[in-house]
Amino acid sequence: MANISTNVMNSLTEDQQTVAKIDKERYKRLKGGLNYIGKDLGLKDWEVLMDMELELVCGHSNNPLKHLINPKCYEVEDGVDKYSCVCGKPHLHHLSILEFNSQLYILGSKCVLELEKIAEVKNLDPEIREKIGDWIKAIDLYTAQNKFKKCLGCNELKVSKTTEYKDPRRFLRCNKCVNKKRVLCGKCKVWKFHPKTSKKAKFYFECEGCYAKKQSPNLDTLTFLSDSD
Repeated sequence: MANISTNVMNSLTEDQQTVAKIDKERYKRLKGGLNYIGKDLGLKDWEVLMDMELELVCGHSNNPLKHLINPKCYEVEDGVDKYSCVCGKPHLHHLSILEFNSQLYILGSKCVLELEKIAEVKNLDPEIREKIGDWIKAIDLYTAQNKFKKCLGCNELKVSKTTEYKDPRRFLRCNKCVNKKRVLCGKCKVWKFHPKTSKKAKFYFECEGCYAKKQSPNLDTLTFLSDSD
């Protein structure tokens, strides 16, 4: 991407800003790679992309499809798996694996984002833009699943896997599902008394009422028993 000042960027239209953000060198390499893998079928860059289907988004260390990937994007060097994007960029750690003409290839996340910008500027067919959008959603989900785990209250990916929380309840629930001395039960969606000083704070998955109903369905009047009662 060209080195453009903030003032200049602000003076451009939205489409012009998108064009300015495109890494033309990366796109040139990607276009060449797509043309190369499509040449036997007489297909070029965007035609190749239209025929591509996303198979998997995964990390370089847990790729179950590695032995099926075309040598253009995968090789083993000194016993170490090496992955490259169709554009030629090596040492990929996060892999978007796509099928084309019964072969598997890899696109790096930056190239996928670049394609979204270019498809927007070129005003390409909505089908290809929707397809690229779906790939980006899959990449975003993979990224979120690597950084976050599901909150036991709202069931959304909002609890960081790496943060050392001072409140032990936050290892299981997001900030919105912990309120003062209460936490949100993910099953009955009722706020239950459960202070952070509880000895069970890091291991509290459901309220005692929900647990008791699961064990004895006829007991429908049980209330939550707090650690301090």
